[in-house]
Amino acid sequence: MSKENFQENQADYRRKKPAGTADRRGSASPKSLDMIPVRRSNRDRNSNGNERPMHRRNAAAGAGNMRAQSRRQPQSNHTQQSRQEQEARRARQPQGAQQSRQAQATRRARQPQGAQEARRTGQPQGARQAGRSGRTRHSRRSLFHRMFPVAVILAALFVLFFIGRGILRMLPRKIGRDTEPPVIELTSDPDYAVYPGQEYEEEGYTATDDRDGDLTSQVRWSVEGSTIVYSVSDEAGNVATRTRQIPYAEVSANIAQDGHSAEELAKMRESFPDADETASGSGKVIYLTFDDGPGQYTERLLEILKRNDVHVTFFVTGAFPVYEDMIHKEYEAGHSIGVHTLTHDFDKIYASTDAFWKDNNEMQEVVVRQTGHATNLMRFAGGSSNSLGIWQSPGIMEDLVNQAQKKGFQYFDWNVSSGDGAAEGDSAMVISRITEQVQNYDTSVVLCHDTKEYTVNAMEYLIPWLLDNGYEIRPLSVDSFPAHHMEPD
Repeated sequence: MSKENFQENQADYRRKKPAGTADRRGSASPKSLDMIPVRRSNRDRNSNGNERPMHRRNAAAGAGNMRAQSRRQPQSNHTQQSRQEQEARRARQPQGAQQSRQAQATRRARQPQGAQEARRTGQPQGARQAGRSGRTRHSRRSLFHRMFPVAVILAALFVLFFIGRGILRMLPRKIGRDTEPPVIELTSDPDYAVYPGQEYEEEGYTATDDRDGDLTSQVRWSVEGSTIVYSVSDEAGNVATRTRQIPYAEVSANIAQDGHSAEELAKMRESFPDADETASGSGKVIYLTFDDGPGQYTERLLEILKRNDVHVTFFVTGAFPVYEDMIHKEYEAGHSIGVHTLTHDFDKIYASTDAFWKDNNEMQEVVVRQTGHATNLMRFAGGSSNSLGIWQSPGIMEDLVNQAQKKGFQYFDWNVSSGDGAAEGDSAMVISRITEQVQNYDTSVVLCHDTKEYTVNAMEYLIPWLLDNGYEIRPLSVDSFPAHHMEPD
């Protein structure tokens, strides 16, 4: 209702008010409800904005005025009398009851808010909590209904993944993952043989793959002792390997070595002593010794020795650590092991006696690691009469040979040299020098080096010749002939 309408209604009310009546603040009240004007407001209009009928407006206004009048009317005498009686009864009650009533009010004030609210509303607290739990269960059920289809879909995808994986495994190889390695085929010539001193010439090979086709150009091969190892891989990383044994010629065949033809070697053999000139059982003993190894040719030498059933002595160093495990193979094959210094560095080991024994002891540790036992056999680098040690530290060799005896070592020199310590040489030279010199001694300690390929090749022929001519090949021991160049004091 606007301010103008309100003021207009107030004016109409004052004009129509009968004399002797008072307003709301007065003690008198209207004689009749019909005499009280009804203020016009938006409630007197219907939804179309038109005024409602008067009788409806008067009825609504009359009901409102009656409620207002009932609130303004003083309480009846009966109500006031009832309250007075209650207060009197409370006053007559003992003091303990009043305190009990006060304690009860205090307990109510301390009760949780839910209990107070239940008391106000008249609804038990358990019912309200049950309502809440019901709503919680409903929300949980709703969450379950929402998540259940997602879980079903994930489980179905998981099952389909494994089913598809199994199907792929059952499909042909060309559809699935490549797990098949290539195939290497080796070509061999039955008439081909490698003589000592000759290099192996490849006989031929091919490599194919079921997916990548011809891989022959990608084959890699390497020589490991008397074995050739071939390897190739395809694009998927599958590796194939094959091995071939080098077809060495029999020792009874003509030997072509280091540029010498078979005819030339035949003439050389004619100059060698015949078996009847060196009678069998003559008691001549040969100690074949090999220095400076193990190296890349040591494994092939072990095969030659095993084939001829002979045992020799290896004076080992640490010059080639990659072949250190060959010391164990030498020991297991029954050969003697001696120390020949770790570094074989003359400037280092002959700087002083302490430097020599430090180096020698380090090599002894290597021998123990590979064989499980220490050795009491040794050979000085360059021999006990080497000029390099004497020149660098005069008198050092005399000190060392004496100290070796005191430390429990037996050192060995040689009385037969193969000549392979020089920078150049060949198999024919080795065979010629050894066969010529051993005839001069009943006991020969032969110096060789298994780090020289042509020396190892020469053993293919030399060892059978020595055995055929009555020589006994033995490994060294502490009691063996030492062939000293310099005797200890």
